[in-house]
Amino acid sequence: MLNFFKGKFESIFILNKNKINFHIPLILTFSMGIFLSIGFYLDNIKVGLTACLAGLILVYFPIYATTGERIITLLTCSFAFIFSFALGLIFSFNYIISSIIFGIYCGIIRWLTSYLTVNPPKSFFFVMIAATASCMPYRPEKIAENLGVFALGAIITTFIAFVYSVVVNKNKSSINEGILHVDFKYNQDVDFLEAIIFGIFMFISLLVGHLLKLNNPYWISISCVAVLQGSSRDHVFQRIAQRITGTFMGLGLCWGVLILANEEIKLILIFILILQFILESTVQRNYAIAIIFATPLTILLADASTLFSMNTTTFMKLRLFNTLIGCLIGALGGWIIHHEQLNYELKRKIKIL
Repeated sequence: MLNFFKGKFESIFILNKNKINFHIPLILTFSMGIFLSIGFYLDNIKVGLTACLAGLILVYFPIYATTGERIITLLTCSFAFIFSFALGLIFSFNYIISSIIFGIYCGIIRWLTSYLTVNPPKSFFFVMIAATASCMPYRPEKIAENLGVFALGAIITTFIAFVYSVVVNKNKSSINEGILHVDFKYNQDVDFLEAIIFGIFMFISLLVGHLLKLNNPYWISISCVAVLQGSSRDHVFQRIAQRITGTFMGLGLCWGVLILANEEIKLILIFILILQFILESTVQRNYAIAIIFATPLTILLADASTLFSMNTTTFMKLRLFNTLIGCLIGALGGWIIHHEQLNYELKRKIKIL
């Protein structure tokens, strides 16, 4: 029995064959460095952090594609990112309405990413952007400014990727490794019920966070969507183990980062860039290991401007609590999505076979 659990634990940290070109982590880290530097010198770190969120479109950058296909992909993702961010900001005035709109949007984006055969991380970052924006304080006078900064971040990131494509890494043969299949053979077997269930549980995750009166309820939604990305019931529970284990270890790493930074915002920004590079370099190889670095990164990105004004111990406990709640909600949603008999009965009753 002991050997069984030992084997299961070790399997969580097995490294898969490297599938990512190291150019992508470098470009993403470079663009984030530009945004954070601008925010630092303008004495407005929040501006830099907002632009950094838009820079995450590079995770969908197709290496094996022509320059034209790469830019079309990034422009499409930029529009989707900006729309996600705007949707979250506009409806953040009421947490119930915001949660409903968020759930509907998540269901639609789940269906679209399946229909357009989007490769991993699929709908994850679109959902993350919408959740993050929906939990920002509602300030109507700041919506245009925040949206403008976010859009500018997306434009600059796309321009950097364009320069990289033309100067450093010219056209490569397209082998359908981009966000869309370039021959536009859409997936006609999209499961509408799966998208509906996904949207319902994303709505529940955000609403629960608000009802618990958490400062950053979107952390529950992010954990939930990470679990729901599982392609099977076993994969869902593997994601849960990876998420919880990685988060626990990542919180320890975050604690060490804060001690080393010693309340120096410059060092915090440097640690953000280092963590971002490591995260992008490991996420394709092992999800649990990536989460170890993603946990302190998300904490620093979310709270870099106010990090030293709060109780660190309480903050860490809440972060772990949020992860556990999100994983529980995701586990129930994943169980329903991958329960064949239940799915058949539901489809038969609502006639969407």
